[in-house]
Amino acid sequence: MFRAFYLLAATLCLTLVLAACDSGGDAGPEAIDCESRTGNSMTARVDGQALCTDLGTALLLDAAGPRLSVLGLFATSSPGASISFSVENPAVGTFDLTDALYASDDESVNYAVNDREGSGSVTITELTDTRVKGTFAFTGAGSDINLNPTGDQAEVTDGTFDFAVATTTP
Repeated sequence: MFRAFYLLAATLCLTLVLAACDSGGDAGPEAIDCESRTGNSMTARVDGQALCTDLGTALLLDAAGPRLSVLGLFATSSPGASISFSVENPAVGTFDLTDALYASDDESVNYAVNDREGSGSVTITELTDTRVKGTFAFTGAGSDINLNPTGDQAEVTDGTFDFAVATTTP
């Protein structure tokens, strides 16, 4: 009798413990808190490290067809870094990245996406004459300062951008 009671109590405790566990799955990464002094912002995780800046620009060039270039300067991160990317014929929507770069001040390796290596995408959620907002993620292929492949990669995830747009015309 005592053995049956013990088994029943153990089963009940195990059931309560399992029922109390969160079974909602992974809620995803926590949002990166980024306070902006300029009204602009870019956030991202590079190999899991959160980066945030309000230093950067979005430039809409129209010399040989519309091209949006976005640059974030993470000067206060340790080490300092930058993330840049470009989109041909920008509009609200999702685009494959063929021109993106993550560069860090303390490394002699840059991580790029181009037409030969790396991959990623950018989603523009708002594009007006004065503002651009969206998200991005990419896997950059490493190369040294002489542009020789290193075999390393950098994962840039959870990227967001919100910048005033500067325009140039020929």
